[in-house]
Amino acid sequence: EEDVNRYLAALGSAVASETREYDLVARYSYDVLAVVLPETNAETGTDIARRIHRDFSRKVMPLRAAFSVGVATYPSHGITPEDLISSAHHALNRAKFSGKNSVVSCHELAKAG
Repeated sequence: EEDVNRYLAALGSAVASETREYDLVARYSYDVLAVVLPETNAETGTDIARRIHRDFSRKVMPLRAAFSVGVATYPSHGITPEDLISSAHHALNRAKFSGKNSVVSCHELAKAG
């Protein structure tokens, strides 16, 4: 548990240092960080998620750890905060179950499906 806390804190700080002043990086649950990027469309949000994943997965996480990212965009993937979180969580689960250490976007899931 202490290792998870330490790694999430380091990852959260690193991600926050690379986002805009009005973006939000916060711990959402035990092993989940949420990154809120206001006024960002699906393509840009996915590109940012991939850059963050690529840049920080090797720098912050230990070799035995991996992190996956799920991306959802308002209003396409949810109007209410609950629906948007649910969509992001669905994409995150797809990333985790498709081999982990990856990025999955609801936008891309909709285009593929």
